[in-house]
Amino acid sequence: MRTAMLMAWMLSGCAAVYDSVYNYEEGWRDAVVESVAPDAAQLAQASVDCRRIVPQGRYVYVRYESALRPRHAVVAVPENVEVQVGQRVYINIRDCSQAIVPEAPPSRDG
Repeated sequence: MRTAMLMAWMLSGCAAVYDSVYNYEEGWRDAVVESVAPDAAQLAQASVDCRRIVPQGRYVYVRYESALRPRHAVVAVPENVEVQVGQRVYINIRDCSQAIVPEAPPSRDG
């Protein structure tokens, strides 16, 4: 019983922090950029491919988790947004029209 309560507390705490910025239930996922120029093999492996929905010139290939399993997506990057391989971003796997959002870099204070 104690273990179940601890697990519920830990899971609800993580969800509250994540949901405070980009709601998981609305399709937002924490992701990592794996390629800024997706190749054919990556495009074929993507669970989500926004190229058909958002016809735009620049796309990145990202890794995210869904149901505790790694997944991949090809998402559009607005011209005013710069991303690099290894960078953490937020993506919306339910709505390709939502712009990719780079996570804030860690604070250098203290």
